[in-house]
Amino acid sequence: MKQVVDRYAKAFVDIPASPQQLTERMGELEVIVEGLNQAPKALRYLQDPQFSYEEKERYLQKTFKERVDKTVYHFLLTILKKNRFDFFSKIVEKAREISFKRAGNLCIRLTTFFPLTDAQKEQFKAKIKAYFQKDVYVHYQVDPNILGGVVLEVNDKVMDASVATQLDNLKREMLALQL
Repeated sequence: MKQVVDRYAKAFVDIPASPQQLTERMGELEVIVEGLNQAPKALRYLQDPQFSYEEKERYLQKTFKERVDKTVYHFLLTILKKNRFDFFSKIVEKAREISFKRAGNLCIRLTTFFPLTDAQKEQFKAKIKAYFQKDVYVHYQVDPNILGGVVLEVNDKVMDASVATQLDNLKREMLALQL
C-alpha cells in the first residue's frame, strides 16, 4: 500500500505547475477527499468493482469535470482507471506532505492515544510553527496501542514518548539485569 500511495502522490506533485497552481490543486483534492468522507456512499461506489469504469467515469465527469482544475480531474480519472480509490485519501495526504517538504516547510506526524480537540490541534501547530519558524503541515493520528504519551515524527526523525515504548524499554532493562 505504501508504495502505491507514494508513487501516485509523487506523480501528482511532479506534474508541472507553479507553486500557486500546486497549492490550488492540492486544495481541490483535499476538498474532494472531505466531500467523499462526508458522502461514504459515493466513495464506496467509486471503489466497488461491480460497477463499470464507464459508469464511474460518467459520475466523475458529472460531479467534477466543470468544477475542478483539468489536471485534478484527469488525476481522478487515473486513480479510477487504476482502481486506486481505496487509497485516494492517503494519496492526497502524502501529496500534501511532499509538496510541503518541497516548499521548504515542515511535515509532522503526531500520534496520540486519544483524539485531540480542534483547539489542542491548533495550539500544538502554533507552538511547533513558532519553534521552527516555518509553515507546518501536521497529520494527526490516533493509535490506542501506544497506551498514552505521544509519538512525534518530524520529517524523518522520530521522537517516541509513548507509554508502550517506555514499558518496552523498562522490560529490556529488567531482563538485562537478570542476566
